[in-house]
Amino acid sequence: MPERPSHRVAVVGASGFAGALAAHLVHRHPQLELTAVTARADAGRRLDHLYPRYRVGMELEVFDADRVAERADAAIVGDDAIDDRVAMVLADEARRWKADLIVLGTHGRRGINHLLMGSVAEAVARVAPAHVLLVRARAARG
Repeated sequence: MPERPSHRVAVVGASGFAGALAAHLVHRHPQLELTAVTARADAGRRLDHLYPRYRVGMELEVFDADRVAERADAAIVGDDAIDDRVAMVLADEARRWKADLIVLGTHGRRGINHLLMGSVAEAVARVAPAHVLLVRARAARG
């Protein structure tokens, strides 16, 4: 008898590659239920039409924080969901959800690249109402 999903997960910004991959992984996980996939540019399209290999047959929705919060226990935020206010939006949502932990990926940029591009993860860590776990991407292997 297959296990019943124990966690409801939404992917915000699922039309980008990272978000689509996250949706695919959640969709295939036996203990997770993918409850929503959102996107700005591709709302109304099916995710499996954008990324046929992932076979996630859900329609991308316009992001609505209240609707996502009602339907999910956790949200994964993909690259295409990020805009200039992302640190404040994530902090506000974490406050509203009463989050204990925020997990973010980071590129681990240093020096001039960090100065020019900044760090969303660093900005979130400064304003977050909860602990922040930064997961650094592995260095590219050449």
